[in-house]
Parts: sequence; C-alpha cells; structure tokens
Amino acid sequence: MTHSNFRAHLLLCVLLASVSALLPGRVESQVVELNPVPLGGTIRIGDNLVRTLTVTATSSVGSSTVQLTPNAVDAVYSTIVQVPADGSAVYRITVDAGLTSADGTQLYSFRFEKSLGTLVRDGEPATIDLVMDPATRVEATVTAFPGELLDNVSLRAQRFGSGGFAFFITALDAPPGGAETLTLDLPVAPGIQLNCAGSANMTNGRGAALEPFQLVTVPEGDVGTCAFDVAPPPMLEGSISGTLDFEGDLSVDQYEVFVRAVSGGGGSSLPNQVLLPPFTGPGNRTGYEFPQVEEGEYNVDLAIDLNDGIDRLTARLATRVGVTGDTVVHGQFCQAYLETSFSLGGVTRPEDWEFGERPVSLGRLGDGLSSSSTPLDPRAGGPFRFVLREGTWRQGMSFAIRRESFEPGGFMNTRTTGTGFRFEQNLPVACGETVVAPVRVLETGRVEIHFQSTDGSFLQDPLIRAFCSHRDEQTAEVIYSYETLSSSSSSASLPVGIVPVEAPAGVCTFTATARVGNVNVSFGSLNDFEILPGVDVEIGLGGPRVEILSPVPGEIVEDDEIVVEGLATDDGEVVSVVVNGVPALLQSTDNPSDPAEVSFSAVVPIANGPNVITAVATDDDANQTQASLGIENLREDEPPLLCDVDGNGVVDALDVGLIFAARGNLASGPDDPRDSNGDGVISVNDGRLCVLHCTNPRCQP
Repeated sequence: MTHSNFRAHLLLCVLLASVSALLPGRVESQVVELNPVPLGGTIRIGDNLVRTLTVTATSSVGSSTVQLTPNAVDAVYSTIVQVPADGSAVYRITVDAGLTSADGTQLYSFRFEKSLGTLVRDGEPATIDLVMDPATRVEATVTAFPGELLDNVSLRAQRFGSGGFAFFITALDAPPGGAETLTLDLPVAPGIQLNCAGSANMTNGRGAALEPFQLVTVPEGDVGTCAFDVAPPPMLEGSISGTLDFEGDLSVDQYEVFVRAVSGGGGSSLPNQVLLPPFTGPGNRTGYEFPQVEEGEYNVDLAIDLNDGIDRLTARLATRVGVTGDTVVHGQFCQAYLETSFSLGGVTRPEDWEFGERPVSLGRLGDGLSSSSTPLDPRAGGPFRFVLREGTWRQGMSFAIRRESFEPGGFMNTRTTGTGFRFEQNLPVACGETVVAPVRVLETGRVEIHFQSTDGSFLQDPLIRAFCSHRDEQTAEVIYSYETLSSSSSSASLPVGIVPVEAPAGVCTFTATARVGNVNVSFGSLNDFEILPGVDVEIGLGGPRVEILSPVPGEIVEDDEIVVEGLATDDGEVVSVVVNGVPALLQSTDNPSDPAEVSFSAVVPIANGPNVITAVATDDDANQTQASLGIENLREDEPPLLCDVDGNGVVDALDVGLIFAARGNLASGPDDPRDSNGDGVISVNDGRLCVLHCTNPRCQP
C-alpha cells in the first residue's frame, strides 16, 4: 500500500512550526483550516408545512448547523461540512423543525436524529434527505377527570432508551367552554420505541399529568394510538413546617425557604417564603410554615443572607420529602469562616482580569450547600471572607479576561470567560473556626488560533471552547479544572480569523467553530493541548497516517464487541494505535516500499445503536492522527455500562470528567452510568470509583 491511501488527515489541520506557552509577549500559534464539502437535502414530513428548520450535521471530524425559515412542505437545506483533505467522514443529521398541520389547526415540534450516517468524500457534494410521505403519526385521545373540562392539552413522544435523539411535541386548545375529550395528532419518526406522555390544563385552573405512561412503536407511514386520562386532583392536603437556626456571631438578615415539587412526584410548587428579623429565639432562630401543601414529593431548600447581602448561603433541607399530612423539616447550623485569596500572573495583565459580583463560591461536600461572597478587592484576587457552616468545602470561581484594543501582534479584540473553575482541595472547617486557605496562584498562557477555509471562503465570529484541567506535578491531583469560551468581538467577514486564548495553565481540549456564510461550522477538536506559562513547546510536523480497513462505514452488526483492523505508517515510526481507548496490536507489514507500515488489530466494545469507531495513531515525535467511521449495532437493548457516560463502550478520562462536571446533580434513574455507588446523587466519590473501572490506560487516579 502506498502513502496515497493514507491521505485522511487529522480533522483539525494544524500547520505549526513552533508553539510557545507564553511568557509575556510570546504567542502560541495554531492554524485551523476548514476543508469544506457541500451537503444538502430535502426535509418532508407528510403534507405538513415546514415553518422553521434547523439542520445539524455531525461526525467525528466536525459539525455544522444551518437555520432556515422555508415555509414550504418540501424544505430544501444546504450546508457545508468538514472533511479531511483527500479523505472522507460519516455524517448524520439532526432535524429540528417547526411544523404546521395541512389544515392549519395544529403546531408541531419535530426533532429527530437520522441515525444511519452518509459517507461524505472530499470534493464530492453529498445529499442526506429526510422524506416521510405519508407522515408516521401518533394519535392520542385525552379524557378529562369526571366533573372537570379540558382547557388545553400537550403531548410529547420521545425515544425510549439509547439509539439517538428523537423528541416530538404538539398542543391543542379546547373549544370555548372546554371539552370532556380531545384528540391530538402528532407526526413522529418511524420504527423506534417512543415514550408518550403529556399534560393538561382544566377550565378550573388545575394542571395535571396524563396517565398512564405508554410506549409505542409506529411502522413507517402508519398511525399509532395512545389513550390518556387526566390525573385526578390530589386527595389530601398537608403542611411543611420547622425551625431554622444559624447560630454564631453574625445576625441573619433574612431566611428564604423554597418548596419545589419533584418532577413525577405529584404536588405543586409553592411561592417562596421570606423570613425577616427580629427573630424570636437565640441563634437567629425562627419558625416557618407552609400550611396547605398538596400530597406529593418535594425538595425543601433554604437561602441565608448576612452582612447586608454580602454573604449568601444556600442549603438543601430535604430531598424528595413525601407529604401526606403534617411534615416537619428543620434546619439547624452553626457559623464558621473561611478566608481565601488569589495571585494573578502569567501573560494576563492584572487590569485585564474581570470578576462578577460573586466570582468565588464554595460548595459543601455531601449536601449541596453552597456559599458565595462579594470580594473586598476583586481586581487583586481578593481577599474573600466567607461565612459557612461546619463541614468540608471546595472552592470554585468564574472570571473573564478582556482585551479592549488591538495588540501589537495584530490580535483582534477578544474576551475569554472561564466558568466552573474548581479547586479540588478539601477545606474542613469546624463550628466557630476561621480557616485561612492557601493562596491560589493563577498563571496564564496564550494559544493563538487562526481560522481559515481551504477554499478561501470568508468567515465570521470565530470561537474556541476549551475544557481544561491543571494537576499537581508531584501527586497528579487535580488542582483546578474549568471551561472557557474565547471569541473575537469583530463580526467582520475575514479570510482569516484570529482567537487568542488566554487562560490559566492546564491541559485542554479545544473545539473550534466559526460562521461561514449562513452556516455555523465546527472545524474540529484539538485534544490534550497544554497551556504552560514560561515553557516552550515544540510540536513536530508530518504526523502518522492511519486507515481503518474493517469494519466499513455504515456496517450493521449485532454484537457487544467488534474487531477493528487497519494500517498505519509514518515518516519515522508508528509507536502506538489506540482504537476507542483500546491499545491495538501492531505488526509490520514487511512492505519494502514503506518499511514503517504496520497493521493493527483491536477488539473494542460497542453499544447498541450508532457507534463511532476512532483509531488514533501516535508516532515517535508524539504527533497524533485519527481516522473515524460510523457503524450501527442492532442488538437488543441492555443496561448501560457502569461509568460509560458517553456510551462509547469504553470507560476513560472523558467519562470521569463528565461525572465530575455533573457532581451535585441527582441521578437520572437507577441505570444512570454516572451514579457508580447507586446513592442517587452524582458526586466526587462516583468519579473516584469510576477511575477504578477505567478500561483506558490513560485514565489514572
């Protein structure tokens, strides 16, 4: 095999001679090129009018989004997609359409991902249609509770289980005066299992869910049916009451109590209740009561304001508390204090840092309690003084870095915003104690990324999204992690856009996007790129070439794993090939015209539904190239793999990162792969357990 067979370049064409993680005045330079290929098609959903249309094309090498207002039954779209030079990519489309029925009486929202992809080759315009004529439909009959009349109803049908995105919605008003029964018609995608559910409003003002939960699979062009009754009104009323106490030196300005109904648990949320001083008991003690609460399940939350609003704490008093009568929920805390500050440096000038009103926050491990405080001097990084309750806390912050004018190097006006900036060290505090945290040093670097299209198209609004983390060099402990958006403030059409990313030191994954014509295009991603202030980094050119020979694009299988085989070569030496996180076995092909050529083979797990197979080759200069293709697995549904959040059949660092990013949220159900310990809450402990389940050698504690 010759080198011409390996021209599927890395999705992000990076032309780079030298990369410098900056000292002041030095720039890391990246050139990101779009190799555009036209993609278009026709969207037709029976005889419904397509009012609005958003088409998103996605693959492992990039994505694009186009928004239209066709106002036609046959809606034609046209976009461009990223394809490796002289290579190919498998693209799927997601259709998000606003429809009107042919008689004009009903409006529909039709959102669906066409799971089987289309192979798009460099230089060859491609077509992906979604034509459903006649439309596949669900017809639903809704009957009011005896003694009530329907005012309006809404119906939704969404995909049940894995296998791609599908979500369809409609609503219908009753005639004046209401109706005992209403019938709705909803276009849906064929051949997939859908969960039909909905809600109704009565003429007496009551809102209720539709019962029972129903699953339906409708063949193409056919009509499925669902019959619903409106849930009865609550039979019992109860109350939620208790005492609140935040004992300590400071007086409480106010308490605010929130009672929110849990989705699917019945009941109705209540207006917030604000409690003001003077409080009747010692330790800022007061009572509260919600006297009339419908039967159901509720979350009860509390906010505490102190120091004239400078300090604010929030706490979860109860989670999914059941109310069938009088329910008592107390909140008793004691005050503690934390003092912390930051040192800002690197390439960013102190005057370029921006902080919001409450840029630093604290989260209490285990119960969702949080605290925020207004800094005494935000430009200088603090100091910050927090009023807390006893427990173990972690810090987080948000920030912005702004360049108001053109830099000497010709940079466009830019703004970098960091969110979810988490410091992972635990900070235990006891009642009445004041803890002084170590100074956090934030040294920034810069990566200058240039956008351009290989066909010379002009672009607007270049943007970089980065997910970064910074580890301790000795212990490998994550010191902080964050997400940042960096963009150009210029909307001019330019042949080359420039986005300098200024951010604290970290190892990042960059995703580049820009608007080309009327299409928002993803140029691709650059993984594991390090921002290191004061350190020069050299990246060699001429990365390896890699080709997947088996399976073929679009192949349909019925198994829980697949053998992936292919070829890789390099100007030097191919040192490794990793397929979906699984190291492949390498063997020389003994090709006399290409001594570096190796064959590779790996057995990788696959989920049911669409799968993307990605082979990443690394050469002796640490350059990487990847080749990807899509396949479809039609085996029966099975529970998701524990810790496999992205569903690619491999537990790796990305899965662990997604778990850490979701911490503090409730699990979506008993099969939520993020909830590794099964306690119903996504937490740091889940992430740590999933590290032990990791199937990728790069995923280490």
